[in-house]
Amino acid sequence: VQRWRRSVHEAPPPMDAAAARAVRDERYAGVPMPLSESLAQCASRLRPFVEGELAAAMRAAVSTCAAAGRDAASGEIEVPAFVISSSENVLRALVRELEGLS
Repeated sequence: VQRWRRSVHEAPPPMDAAAARAVRDERYAGVPMPLSESLAQCASRLRPFVEGELAAAMRAAVSTCAAAGRDAASGEIEVPAFVISSSENVLRALVRELEGLS
């Protein structure tokens, strides 16, 4: 277990079909769900979201806050906060992407 939990490229054993059906959320019925993936595969799946939607939202929030901060009498800029809820592996991949880690 520790080997694939700490590895970037090694995936855990795949779920069997019954386990996959048991955890499947019907709201995502048309979305392919990997039965197993390494951190590198997870990062690869996450990258389009980070580079597109998330990065754009973060830039817009920072720009809005910076513009509002310039108008404030105190001159301080409020830093925007983001909440992202996901699985541990996706969050690990997100941190790697945002920090530019290899």
